[in-house]
Amino acid sequence: MHALIFTLIFSILYSCTEDRARARNVPVVGSAVVAKPEPEPLDPKEPEEPEVILGCQYEKAKNYNKFADKENGKCDFYGCNIEGYTEYDPDYFKNVVDPYMEKLRELGITYIGKTLDDVCMTIEGCTSPLARNYNALANKENGSCEFKGCPVVDNDLKMALEDYRSNYPDAPLVDTCSAYTGCTEALAYNYQPTKKIADNTCRFRACPILEPKVNTAYMNYKALFPNAADLEDTCADYTGCTEPKAYNYDATKQIADNTCRFKGCPQTDLSLKNAYQVYKSKFPNAAALEDTCDTLKGCLQPLAMNYEANKQIEDMSCKFRGCPILDANLKAAYENYKATYPNALPLDDTCENYRGCLSQYATNYDPGKVLPKGNCNFQWCGQENHEFTDMNFTQIVNNYLTGLQSQGISHTGSLNDSYNCGRKIGCTADQAENYDSLATLDSGACTFKGCPTVDYQLKMQYEDYIVNYPNATLENTCPAQKTEIFNQNNAPHVGILWIVDNSGSMADEQANLANNFTSFINTFVNKGIDFTMGITTTDSQHEASSVMLLNRQALESNQTSFIDNFKSLIRVGTYGSATERGFEGSYRFMQSLGYSSPSRGDGGLLKDNNSFFVAIYVSDESEQSANSVSFYLDNLRTYVNKASKFQAHAIINTSGSYGTRYISMVNSTGGRYASINSNFAGILTNIGDSLVELIDLFTLNTTPYESTIEVYVNGNRVYNWTYDASKNAIVFNTPPDYGEEVTVKYLPYQP
Repeated sequence: MHALIFTLIFSILYSCTEDRARARNVPVVGSAVVAKPEPEPLDPKEPEEPEVILGCQYEKAKNYNKFADKENGKCDFYGCNIEGYTEYDPDYFKNVVDPYMEKLRELGITYIGKTLDDVCMTIEGCTSPLARNYNALANKENGSCEFKGCPVVDNDLKMALEDYRSNYPDAPLVDTCSAYTGCTEALAYNYQPTKKIADNTCRFRACPILEPKVNTAYMNYKALFPNAADLEDTCADYTGCTEPKAYNYDATKQIADNTCRFKGCPQTDLSLKNAYQVYKSKFPNAAALEDTCDTLKGCLQPLAMNYEANKQIEDMSCKFRGCPILDANLKAAYENYKATYPNALPLDDTCENYRGCLSQYATNYDPGKVLPKGNCNFQWCGQENHEFTDMNFTQIVNNYLTGLQSQGISHTGSLNDSYNCGRKIGCTADQAENYDSLATLDSGACTFKGCPTVDYQLKMQYEDYIVNYPNATLENTCPAQKTEIFNQNNAPHVGILWIVDNSGSMADEQANLANNFTSFINTFVNKGIDFTMGITTTDSQHEASSVMLLNRQALESNQTSFIDNFKSLIRVGTYGSATERGFEGSYRFMQSLGYSSPSRGDGGLLKDNNSFFVAIYVSDESEQSANSVSFYLDNLRTYVNKASKFQAHAIINTSGSYGTRYISMVNSTGGRYASINSNFAGILTNIGDSLVELIDLFTLNTTPYESTIEVYVNGNRVYNWTYDASKNAIVFNTPPDYGEEVTVKYLPYQP
């Protein structure tokens, strides 16, 4: 049969391979397909004929070729004409083969294929060997198997049945297990050794306490068979008093109950006590122990006053008396007794009779006492830096107090550490850093600090002190000498910037300023000072032409025209912003026209940073620029080479807080300010005088110690000058000539 199946499969595969090869026009050699050689190239002038594929075109044939263009009469057919096989089909040739043969006859084609009628492979039936209807010839299971036996004792049958029912759940089983069922528990009194399957018929008789194996077997059996008969308990025969310390002990019993009786003193008979406690824990309802301890109670401590040697049980009645500090045995005995019996009577302490002052340095030393009381009195000089200071005695007292503290004793005596000290020793020089106003005896350890160059008292006291105490020190704090150099230019130049409020309320003030201008200009015109004036407003409307029209050259060329130009330009109008920003106006003017610019082709307010710079603010409202006063002051000072060369003046509203920011700027530069409602002629004259004074003054950058100032002209020290502290400036009686160099040296003041 297997050879037939193999031959059939091989024929089908061979036929399919041959048909595919023919479909591709590839020659077949034996069972292998050989690639067809490439044909010779055709003459391009000759057209190629299409290739015709021959094969089986009948779809019901085993070797049907869907690629075939023409039938070749070689279709193969395989059928089963043998009864008993699943594939059996008596009408196969009638319904499948005959129609094909009829078609070939019509086409005049000779049939050259293969036709087989014995291709039979499958027999259906029961294929499980352990089934009672097993068919050894069947090669296909049809679910008809039937089983018989007891799967509980026949594991092979059980496995076969479970495996078969996984595919055929309804497969029948004739169960024979009842013949194997009975009592299989060996410890049951009706045990059946021939049975293999347990049921609930087992019976057990035993005392579970004494026969745990039987009890365990019963418990396990009962868990499997809850309806099984109960165990027949025989424990009552073995129950009674099993405690040997009980006076009704029964040695024949093996199981304890609550019938035992105890009598004795558990405090002296520990074995009785333990036995009773264990028994009582097991049987809480047992009879109480008959206690006989009262006859044995009393004080058992030998060091107690009421010790009773004939007693065996302590009753906390012991009484102790003595000094535990001096009697270590008594102390230990009492502490142990108290630890054991916290409610015992307190010790009658007699230590106070032995307490007193034990320090031989104390004024109340008591050699007859042996315990400290903390009442010692001391008197000595413990004050530092005195004639009779005794620091060793101080240490003795400290040690005494520390000792008391370690013993938990409070000091109740007196401490006089100022006794007989004599004079205080210390630094008596009042100019010294460590001067002690209470000292009357000098220690020779004074230390001095300061600048003797400017502090005459310090200098004199230190020089006197080192005569007696050569090792005394002086920390010299004099600052480094500062040098400032002023060059008297041949033609000092000053830039004067007018910042005028152009808001709606300023018409009269602008006219007043124009009409009194000569009061300002006359003072320094006569002095021959070179100058340039600029005009801007509190909303930064710059009069750029002012620096060209209002300078020394314009004045000397035509004084009348010069004054007329000033009067015209200073009237800046009254249509400006109502938010007056005078500082911002000067700040922006200097950014645009601060210095002369030859490349720009126009002039500037200052020739260079050697010029003096004066700003004059005229307004009847508060100064409202965005930044701080110090911001604008620091910026305007950058246009001159010395901060003292910049000066601000103000004609302002001085009522209330209106002029606060302007006044701060003026005071920071040594300028002048006045009310806008006062006499303009006087105001302008004062400002003009200040301007001339600014040029003649030699203002220092730092406040000096006046006594250290040295002035030199062209390197030679001169004395025809004074120091004006209010202006922090050197004022010459006769100013040096132009072109001369003035040098000022001094020590900067240190607060």
